Amino acid sequence: MVLGSVISAFLRGWVAALVTLIIWLALIKHFFDCGWLKALVIAILAAIIFIVIIVVLAFLGIGVSLLL
Repeated sequence: MVLGSVISAFLRGWVAALVTLIIWLALIKHFFDCGWLKALVIAILAAIIFIVIIVVLAFLGIGVSLLL
């Protein structure tokens, strides 16, 4: 979140999203000590888990706006 905000302060649109994605994958690659493909799989899995958690919290009555 912080990284995306800093990058979007300097870049706009698809370029900012692409740079953020590459940096996010590089951080995952570094901290999990894996290759680029495994980092991509970890990132996709993290996004899916995030969506599942948001849906569960929404069913429990906790609004998404409270989390952001």
